[in-house]
Amino acid sequence: MFLFINRKEEIEYLEDRYNHAGFDFFVIYGRRRIGKTELIKDGVSGRPHIYMLCNKAGTAANILKFKKEIAKFVHEPEIASEDLEEIFSYLVKKVNHKLIVVLDEFSFMVEKDDSITSLFQGVIDEVLKNRNIMLIFCGSSISMMESLLGVKNPLYGRKTGHMKIDFLKFRHLKEFFPGKTLEEYIKIYAILGGVPFYLEKFEPDKSALENVLIEILSKKGRLFEEVDFLLKEEMREPDIYKSILSAISAGNAKVVDIANKTGIKASDMDRYLKVLMMLGILKKEMPVTETKSKKTLYSIDDNFFDFYSLFFEPYRSDIELGEMRNVEDNLKKKFNAYIGKNLKIL
Repeated sequence: MFLFINRKEEIEYLEDRYNHAGFDFFVIYGRRRIGKTELIKDGVSGRPHIYMLCNKAGTAANILKFKKEIAKFVHEPEIASEDLEEIFSYLVKKVNHKLIVVLDEFSFMVEKDDSITSLFQGVIDEVLKNRNIMLIFCGSSISMMESLLGVKNPLYGRKTGHMKIDFLKFRHLKEFFPGKTLEEYIKIYAILGGVPFYLEKFEPDKSALENVLIEILSKKGRLFEEVDFLLKEEMREPDIYKSILSAISAGNAKVVDIANKTGIKASDMDRYLKVLMMLGILKKEMPVTETKSKKTLYSIDDNFFDFYSLFFEPYRSDIELGEMRNVEDNLKKKFNAYIGKNLKIL
């Protein structure tokens, strides 16, 4: 239920497009845990659809997986062809009603094979553009999914709609935690931001800091391993990225300062920072009067990652041992300043 707070407009938009005859191609994107998949599943529920979660195994493996989903849908053996145009041609001949085809985490396929967008250009132009079908690409790699909309992408000009699923706004917290004080709402938002998956994990009858100790800073907590999980899913060197985030959270905003704090060469820093920005974790700012990259400042654009980097990661060893005195002292000492510096309320 909570996942669809403030998602009414998106749901109605998808429903409206489904009710129109003809071809639709949607791109839906946003950071992990923001509720994209749940939104799509709600939108396709009760309607003819094929849903496939893509993986990083490569194009051939994903095509095989897609053929299996088609076979289940049409109740026939898998088509022998490995050609996407032939596969989609086979599919559209088997349906006589509006069909929704969802490729979730499509960015995984692009990551392994950037020619996949050219293949789908052919699918759309040669097979789908005059068919009664809704094709949805969904992904968590923000910059990669946004690139699908760019002029240089083979799919440019073919989408009929796109949606970036963003953080919930501060004002929506009262729907998760009715009756809380304004101070508690501010604390919760400073810790979790507007991510429904995280907000659901905090108990309404406990204070923000009580929930922190139970759900984030405890080995039994439901968000204890969240950052590790997300970074391992997306990156080959998660520990390096965590050290960069910790450095930035501690106030090191320039590349040279981040490099000095982490021990990473400044010349190597650019590729790490680009990945974090691609995932929507970091943002960069440059004074309007400056044009030199050396003046660029980096900050964490995700409250949960910011909180974790300042209050969890530097004390990981203590937390693993269950020695919480230093952890709790740091929380009491720095939390109010953290709120003042980092709270993102729009």
